[in-house]
Amino acid sequence: MRSVGLASFLILGIVFTSCQGVNLDHTLVYLVNRSPDEVLVVDVDLEQVQRRFMAGEGLSDIHLYPEQGLGYVTNQHGGTIVIVDLAKGSVKRELQTPGFPLNLAIGPGGKEVFSTIAHPDTMEALGVSVFDVETGERTGYIELGNTVHMLRSSPDRHLIYALRANSAKVYIIDAQTKEVLRVRQLSHSPSDLAVSPDGKWFAVTLTQADTVQIYDAMGETLAHSVPVTDAPQNVTFSEDSSLVMAADMRTRFVHVIDTLTGETRGKIRFDMAPTHLSFAEGLILVSVDAPFLFGADPLTLEVTKRIPLNSLPVDFEALPRGAIIPDSGRSVGPGVLVAFGVIAFLFFRNRGKKKEKETSG
Repeated sequence: MRSVGLASFLILGIVFTSCQGVNLDHTLVYLVNRSPDEVLVVDVDLEQVQRRFMAGEGLSDIHLYPEQGLGYVTNQHGGTIVIVDLAKGSVKRELQTPGFPLNLAIGPGGKEVFSTIAHPDTMEALGVSVFDVETGERTGYIELGNTVHMLRSSPDRHLIYALRANSAKVYIIDAQTKEVLRVRQLSHSPSDLAVSPDGKWFAVTLTQADTVQIYDAMGETLAHSVPVTDAPQNVTFSEDSSLVMAADMRTRFVHVIDTLTGETRGKIRFDMAPTHLSFAEGLILVSVDAPFLFGADPLTLEVTKRIPLNSLPVDFEALPRGAIIPDSGRSVGPGVLVAFGVIAFLFFRNRGKKKEKETSG
């Protein structure tokens, strides 16, 4: 009985360790702020801040990798890329960079992080640096020339999109080979870029042209050029990729556009100018240049949520309800599995010997 109890305890312990994590029953937004510089975890369903923690100074960009329970934040003034534990809501560790990290994107399998690093003397970011997440070493550099002001990755992380505003170009990079696959010349300087969740499209906002453009994922074909009211800044896709949302800074509208037809379905008016967009659980999530996060319904075109933050949001990313965040600090290593195998072997061997004695007796 003692051996059975020990074996059962080990099995339960290993199962518990391997399944350790958080299964979200609410939509969460991970948001970076300025004044003060901190990361906020916002529960959209309860409309409240769940947790907040410091992550450096000059926070500017955040991207999540929920498959590993991690988030990545650019800490400009500290010269680091901060790795955040999503389950615990705290800083896990940092990757040191040779300058001031401005933007980032996550590579295949979460093994590498791509980042634009501004030089400490010139403040120019002329290319994209590649960092090994495990070792923290800079393992590559993709020279693009001139300042790269934004990075995005495809849903499968195999493509990296680099945006150069001053030359009006989009660079599409193979995340594995680090080769530039295509350079898409745009008609005007872009402000923002978003990749559709199905990986088939990307959209850019052309502020000077008052236009949103939708391209196929490789930038070969301009599918739609959609005029909007005035100076579109930010853009995102719906979860099913059927809608494109573009934020208009001057008139405070978010335009809702059909991805396939390019037709504008409507627009949503906000009391303050939208600064960043995301989408989760059927809601357009909108930050403004004030301590609030809004939610709006793209079908009814009504603002349905107004969440106080007590700080100014810079960037954010959402995790939908039902997502599973593994505990990045706990995992079953080979040593644990080997030990379990040895103990299980001894248990069954001793059990066999006991049966033999009982039979012979």
